[in-house]
Amino acid sequence: MLICIAKRCIVEWRRGRKWQQIMNKEECQLIACSVIANAGSAYDCFISAVKEADKGAFEAAENLMKNGDEYLLNAHRAQTDLLNAEMRGEEIPIGILMVHAQDHFMHAMTYKQSAADLIRLYKKMEGVKE
Repeated sequence: MLICIAKRCIVEWRRGRKWQQIMNKEECQLIACSVIANAGSAYDCFISAVKEADKGAFEAAENLMKNGDEYLLNAHRAQTDLLNAEMRGEEIPIGILMVHAQDHFMHAMTYKQSAADLIRLYKKMEGVKE
């Protein structure tokens, strides 16, 4: 898993005789790809969960929501590695890939809530108690 990549950084001598860790572009891109892959998988699970709920397969829908949560957690961990690295003073090279990763992550998080609401409504329409 690519979550711990932020911990492997290049050390560069900086002004003021301070050591500052610099995350290289490749490491940042690997983390971005991890966020994209996990957030995309989470989104797919949430979409599938709504489709299952539409068919009345509520147990399958709940399992898909749990799977989506796992993927979303992995994406969040990768994002948190970047945030922690920046808070430690590391320079994080930000490119369009990272912006794209954050977009995927936020989209999956937003859709998670919509999917949960839709599943709750499908249950209500079917007379299923929570």
